[in-house]
Amino acid sequence: MRLIGRPLRTRRQTLSPGRRKLLRVQRRHRSGERTRPACGSPASLPVAAQARCLRTADKDVGAPRTIMGTIAQNDLYNLIGDANARGERVVIATVAHTRGSTPQRRGAKMLFFENGETAGTVGGGCVEAEVWAEARETMRSGLPALHRFALTADEASEEGMVCGGTMDIFIDIWE
Repeated sequence: MRLIGRPLRTRRQTLSPGRRKLLRVQRRHRSGERTRPACGSPASLPVAAQARCLRTADKDVGAPRTIMGTIAQNDLYNLIGDANARGERVVIATVAHTRGSTPQRRGAKMLFFENGETAGTVGGGCVEAEVWAEARETMRSGLPALHRFALTADEASEEGMVCGGTMDIFIDIWE
């Protein structure tokens, strides 16, 4: 039923111009025209597309992803196995639960090695710095723990990284 004097609007017409551009990028990505979203000029894309560009920028690399990328499961186990062969302990941080807008999804992992190296990501920026501090504490104490990180405007606004959600990250040690 159509209201008199009010034209019907399609979903496309109700979206903002930035959201329409993001949908075009996503459609091209799904149809196979591009291997990943257009990232030639990230500043011209909506924020969600900019974040996608950062997350997918290193997926073409064959080596384990260490900067702004989730680590593949087989890479994770290979790195842990290599560390165990060297007699080195490894702390693994896993995003256990998220609420609201967060930089990583549930299941994202980051490894912290005794020699100071890392692999993977749990979100970057402020969250990763806090997780790193907690990982060092876990390395020292040997006790696993679940930590909640609030990504609110107060903590992250100076860095321009306001997500607004919360992340529960489980930190455990593999010996």
